[in-house]
Amino acid sequence: MSLKENSSEKRKYWDKRAAAYNKLSWVKNKTLSVIADEAGQYNKCLDLGCGTGAVLKTLISLNGDAEYVGIDISDSMSKDHELYQVKNIDLDILTPEDIIKISPDLVTARMVMHHITNPGELVNVLHSGLDNNAKFILCEGVVPSSDGEIVDWYTEMFKYKEKRHTFLPETLLSLFDQEKWDVKLQKVVTRDNSLSNWINNSGISADNQPIIRDMHFDAPESVVKAYNFKRTTNGDILMDWEFVILTATVKSNFVM
Repeated sequence: MSLKENSSEKRKYWDKRAAAYNKLSWVKNKTLSVIADEAGQYNKCLDLGCGTGAVLKTLISLNGDAEYVGIDISDSMSKDHELYQVKNIDLDILTPEDIIKISPDLVTARMVMHHITNPGELVNVLHSGLDNNAKFILCEGVVPSSDGEIVDWYTEMFKYKEKRHTFLPETLLSLFDQEKWDVKLQKVVTRDNSLSNWINNSGISADNQPIIRDMHFDAPESVVKAYNFKRTTNGDILMDWEFVILTATVKSNFVM
């Protein structure tokens, strides 16, 4: 999905992806339990880009007394939401007033920020709308090394899927003003992720699927080692993926 597309085009893209989304193996990976651990105590959770509800359903199973709200641009992605409210809002035009109206003390965003046109602006919107000591937990896949060859391969490969931001841990940290937020960062590695599962269920065009597959099978040795590629007898590649989970808390001593 192209950054800066209008809301109608974004909605069509995500509506199209909805049917296969839960077939992606990463949707229910161990980042969910880490997010739940980081959440701690809260009264109202807002999940940005809630999609099919993996984060919210995990949190609800552990804290059924809190209130839950999801924001997602797609009705089709968020249709199974009897346990929580859903607001269909384009996150690129989210305002502090939207946050103030919902009044969460916990905000989550899992695999969302790379789709946002200006991630730093979204962080500022949240800070302007949240109360002191509220938490924002984001989870993003990151390039597993700052080596230029690996970063370039990652960025080029993802061009055949969608336009998106490429993140390293340090670029995610740079989104947060340390005078306004207390920030904690941790890494999570998931093992043996299937290339075929990802390609077949990620909304990649039929023309671009073989290009992405070939880029993996012909990847430079630095990429093979960084991702711990393992070729299988059925023509797949299993690989390790690195995620960052960043917990940012609004500082109580910050004065506008």
